[in-house]
Order: sequence, then C-alpha cells, then structure tokens
Amino acid sequence: MEKNIDGLLKSEEEKEQGNIFFKNGDYE
Repeated sequence: MEKNIDGLLKSEEEKEQGNIFFKNGDYE
C-alpha cells in the first residue's frame, strides 16, 4: 500500500514538473 502511495506521489511530482517545463516552453 505504501509503495502505491509513493508511486502516486512521484507521478504527481513529475506531472507538476512537466507542467512547469511546458509553461516555460522547455517541453519538447
């Protein structure tokens, strides 16, 4: 269960970082 939560948190962080890159125009 904890591993699932950890994975979800990680993917959420990556999603946020992706959005930041997208807004900065660095996303390809």
